[in-house]
Amino acid sequence: NGEFALYVSNIAWEAGWQDLKDHFKQFGRVVFVDIARDAQTGKSMGRGIVRFDDADSAARAVQFGNGSIFMGRDL
Repeated sequence: NGEFALYVSNIAWEAGWQDLKDHFKQFGRVVFVDIARDAQTGKSMGRGIVRFDDADSAARAVQFGNGSIFMGRDL
């Protein structure tokens, strides 16, 4: 569908999807973000998906976002 998704781990428990989107938009146009949540508790599982609309943005996110600090944690 022309979207390029990245799996992101070690997301801070208190982070919301908008926080994650704001962090990754420095690499390009983010079209979707989701943070996995426990079905019973609704609490973050510390991992998620970030989708970009082009390969170059996704590649920049991999190159520069891997190991970047987000809310005090290394992604």
